[in-house]
Amino acid sequence: MRPEDSIFIDLRTDFGFKRLFGSPERSSILIRFINALFAGRMVVTEVTFHDKEMLPQDPSGKRTIYDVYCTTETGHHFILEMQMNDSANFPQRVLFYTAKAIVGQGQRGINYALRPIYTVVFTNFNLKHLSKRLVNEVLLKERTTNEIYSEALRLIFISLPEVKPEWNKCDNELEQILYLVKNMHTMDKNSDPYRSGKYSDMFDASECENMACEEVVEYSKSYYKMIDDMAALEYSKQEARAEGLKEGRQEGRKEGRKEGRAEGFIEVAQKLLKSGMSREFICETLGMTPKELGLC
Repeated sequence: MRPEDSIFIDLRTDFGFKRLFGSPERSSILIRFINALFAGRMVVTEVTFHDKEMLPQDPSGKRTIYDVYCTTETGHHFILEMQMNDSANFPQRVLFYTAKAIVGQGQRGINYALRPIYTVVFTNFNLKHLSKRLVNEVLLKERTTNEIYSEALRLIFISLPEVKPEWNKCDNELEQILYLVKNMHTMDKNSDPYRSGKYSDMFDASECENMACEEVVEYSKSYYKMIDDMAALEYSKQEARAEGLKEGRQEGRKEGRKEGRAEGFIEVAQKLLKSGMSREFICETLGMTPKELGLC
């Protein structure tokens, strides 16, 4: 479905996700989501949005750009991210983003009182090393006793593939909100969620007619970038599998299969580079260094 054929925008796009959860004028939507996520364990009434870019202390370091970064009135920091494609370094990147927010609280002196950092990541795939369920929450715990070591860091992964396929089967507010995030672009004003009136704020924020012309253009760019990235990832996986299998059959032994896959990845990397993909995206997708892929 093309973006111009939809009444509502795709909230999985970079533009749509930030418009819904990262706009101060729509902070009530973010607050509603956080309260639904914690279901009484935390109650938020106000959020303050922060600069989404954190510059490195060292000029040679890596800058960090969050999709959404805010603090609640109780001092809890929240980072929200949308991740459409899986990659080899994705779990490490989540840790890096969270660690940067923790380090950013550091001040002179011996005071190490840290405000909790909650990183909430929406994924359009199931993470391989976590259980296949809607919400996975990762904490710092003692391995044997399972006692919580620190409340300063929590990683919460929301798996969109595990969202219930039908609106009338969503049992609570969190499931309903996530259903809308996943399916908003497929709906019209005759859909049951719209007609219920319960989430009119989310539909208003997502309706194409409510956007200025420049916002429509920005959304279209974001939408087609998402489609291109997904297509490039699928292409790279197929090419890598094909090349790896071909070489593996010719060599007929483990070392040969490894070499074949490596050569296949190099060829795929060169094709992706020519198609306009960035070196960083290619390396992250294939899980190899620029040197290994011949991109230096």
